[in-house]
Amino acid sequence: SNRYLRQHVSHTVEQSVEWGYAFDVHCNAFFPLLMILHVLQLFLIKLIAQPWFVSVVIADTLWLIAIGDYIYVTFIGYRSLPFLRRTELFLAPTAALAAAYCVALFFQWNVSLSVFRYYGLPAHES
Repeated sequence: SNRYLRQHVSHTVEQSVEWGYAFDVHCNAFFPLLMILHVLQLFLIKLIAQPWFVSVVIADTLWLIAIGDYIYVTFIGYRSLPFLRRTELFLAPTAALAAAYCVALFFQWNVSLSVFRYYGLPAHES
């Protein structure tokens, strides 16, 4: 953000985004993602781990909400800085996210089950 989004104005003090602020924005954006994917999903695991289309929709929607919220909160965090311009670029990944969501639903790919398998967790479809 310092290199590409900072607005250079003459006759003012040079301002930049500090790493501590960037880390704080990340933590604020990551907490809801963590709650959705590690707490809420835990309560829905019996439903998500089924071979039903409804399970795919619920699981993939949780991922869409979690990642979409991360992107949006990050955007809000940087938008509040008056010396940054074009912060709407932080929202650009939402188009790819929406497309990936539609593709995952079309192919009935349960993202949660893929993540469970990747980490070797016993999420059996039964």
